Amino acid sequence: PFVALFGPQFWYGRLIIFIATFITAFAISWAVQRETHHKHIAVIAGLAFLASNYIYHIGPLLRQHLLMVMFETVAVVIIANAFDVSNKAQRQKLFIGFVLLLLAGYTKQLAYATCIAVAGWVFLRNPRTAIQYSLGLIITAGIIFVALMLATDGYWYTNIITANQNPYETPQFIGLMLQFLRLHWWLLVPAIVMFVYEFYFDRLSLYSVWFIVSFVATVGSGKWGAGDSYYATVLASMCILTGIFVGRSLTNGWQLVSTNYISRRLQLNIPHFQQILAFSGLILLAGYSLT
Repeated sequence: PFVALFGPQFWYGRLIIFIATFITAFAISWAVQRETHHKHIAVIAGLAFLASNYIYHIGPLLRQHLLMVMFETVAVVIIANAFDVSNKAQRQKLFIGFVLLLLAGYTKQLAYATCIAVAGWVFLRNPRTAIQYSLGLIITAGIIFVALMLATDGYWYTNIITANQNPYETPQFIGLMLQFLRLHWWLLVPAIVMFVYEFYFDRLSLYSVWFIVSFVATVGSGKWGAGDSYYATVLASMCILTGIFVGRSLTNGWQLVSTNYISRRLQLNIPHFQQILAFSGLILLAGYSLT
């Protein structure tokens, strides 16, 4: 539609990606605010996404990848609390979320990881619901695929599937992964701690499942022609989990419960001055990493 209105120009594509990047940051902040009720941490979490070396790199280049990440992130944030609301609101959230996943998948194929993460998490909460919505997504995606194949006389498959079957370069993946760890370890460590905490002492959130699946999916960055953009999705999940981690730390929100070997509830109470020192240290480490 933009081509029809303005002709073949770059500016409207760039504007869409520019806006999409900020929507992703806002969605990250929204998720952290909803989970922690800590506005300042929510803002920092969103800004951390924008401050990432990778996002700062591919953002000004206005890569299409960031539009996919926007659809993914908004979908995850909407679905994350779907089972905490009324049945009607739950259906609405799941429907909107899965539509956004469909849009993400038809923006870039790499969205399959987020689709798997969401479907798997929903299955853990309600298998029947997961099957219903996953089948709906698969059928709809299949119908669109067939329509595109017919409309392009098969060239859709040639350009989207066949053209992306590139050789895999293991040294490329190792190099990118080492670079990712060196630049983003300060986000990665709290995210891992948050996942471990939920796995052992709480219920796994969609954010944790999304983090693990999207991190595994970065193995695709070894494909010839891939690059740091393959880490954008896991960065979004890391910013959310790290924001929740810091928010809980500042509000004494940790509770360790184990019916196997601990018979009582232990709540971690950290003195206020230690919280300030811990958070200041985190900010300093973040600044050091970015510089």
